[in-house]
Amino acid sequence: MRHRLAAAAAAACVLLLAGCASAPDASPKNAPGHSLMRDRQTPAPRPTSTPARTLVIEPLRGAGSRVSVKSLGFDVPAGWVVDRVDDPAGEVRHLRPAEAETPLASVIAWDISGGGAQTVRAAIDRVPTDWGPDALVHEVGVAWEGMPSARAAIVTYEAGPPDEGLWQVLVLAVHDRRETAAALIQIAAPAGDLKTSTAFDVVRSVRWDP
Repeated sequence: MRHRLAAAAAAACVLLLAGCASAPDASPKNAPGHSLMRDRQTPAPRPTSTPARTLVIEPLRGAGSRVSVKSLGFDVPAGWVVDRVDDPAGEVRHLRPAEAETPLASVIAWDISGGGAQTVRAAIDRVPTDWGPDALVHEVGVAWEGMPSARAAIVTYEAGPPDEGLWQVLVLAVHDRRETAAALIQIAAPAGDLKTSTAFDVVRSVRWDP
């Protein structure tokens, strides 16, 4: 299976916030299922339904082995593996089913010095630009306990073979309560399957460690 997440992270708050040396973007090269981008032949058709205005994320505990990146913890589902990626923007982890070559979830965390709300706003505001005109981007509200100022966007795009069809990437930007760290979390699934996917369980397990 080829996807489009192979490199999800590079520069969302750079040049925007003092004290943030570099930070991740949500562009296709950095999103789950990245290789699908290379095969796309036509722009994504308009979805038949609009994503919910508010995405409710219910906490999930004990869904797998625990991994932490800069005090942001998440569970790795059974049968999935974690790949560590060296990136000057921050600490990056890609998650994928063991039998898959490319990831369906990505987490990158980086240090900030205050300005948490501005950081997450900048990360989501740049999503349409990062993805370009061939993808549809809808910003959605987020109801997520323990994630102040969390923001999200859903990207819809059309994939070529071997994974033809509409796919979606959920992009979430968050910061900790002390405003010392921020993170960009991305998952990919066939359109309409984001909230029922195993990758969404990864999102539900995300929380800042004490």
